[in-house]
Amino acid sequence: MGGFGPSAGGSGHNGRVVAAPAELLVWDFDGTIADTRRVIVNTFTQVFAERGLGHCDVALAQASIGLPLAQTFTRLVGQTEPGELAALVAHYREVFAVRVLAEAVLFDGIATLLDSVAGTGAPCAITTSRGRASLEPMLESFGITDRFAVVVCDDDVTNPKPHPEMVHRVADRLAIPTERVLVIGDTTFDLAMGRSAGAATCGVTWGNQSAVELGAASADHLVDTVAQLADLLGVG
Repeated sequence: MGGFGPSAGGSGHNGRVVAAPAELLVWDFDGTIADTRRVIVNTFTQVFAERGLGHCDVALAQASIGLPLAQTFTRLVGQTEPGELAALVAHYREVFAVRVLAEAVLFDGIATLLDSVAGTGAPCAITTSRGRASLEPMLESFGITDRFAVVVCDDDVTNPKPHPEMVHRVADRLAIPTERVLVIGDTTFDLAMGRSAGAATCGVTWGNQSAVELGAASADHLVDTVAQLADLLGVG
C-alpha cells in the first residue's frame, strides 16, 4: 500500500509545508473538495422564503456547514417540532437537488491533486454530513467517483460529525490504524472528528471557516492553498 513521506515536524502557515505521515487520506467534501457554499446558502434562503420563515441568518447558515441538516435548521429556527423539522430537511433536499449541479464547482486544482494522490497508491475516503443521494450525483458530475475507496455519509452512521464514528468506519473498512490517517477538512467539526478518532488533522482555509477558527481547533497542519496541501502530502 502506498503512503506519504514522514514529516519533519509539522507545517507552517502561509509557507511551504512538509509531508505528513499518512497511509489514508480522509477528506471532507463541502468546502474542502467542492465549493458548495453558494448553493447551500441559496437553498436555505429559498426554503425560508417558501415556508414563510422570514429572514435566513446567512452567516449562521454558513457557519453551520458541515453539520447535519436537522442540526443546522435547529440552529436557524430554534427548537422545532420533529415533524416540522423533518419537513424542512425534506424541502431543503428538494431545492438543493434542483440547484446543485448548476451552482457547485470543484475548487481549482483539486481534481489534479486527487490524480496525483491516486498515483501514490494510497487510498482516499470521504466523510461527509451530506446524504448519499445528494453526494453521489456531484461526485459523478465532477468525474471523481473512482478517486475514493470508501465514502461514508450522514445516513451511514448513528453519530454524525464531530463524533469520530465516520473515521473509525473508514479505517476499519480499509484495515488502517487511525494513527496513520490524515483527516482533511475546512471546519472545526472535521478537525474535532479526526482528533477524537486519534488521526492527524489538516485544516484548509479556502472553505467555510477561517484560519483563526481552524487554528483554535488545534489542527496539526493548516494550509491556505491546494498547492500547499500538495506539498504537505509530498505530491507537489
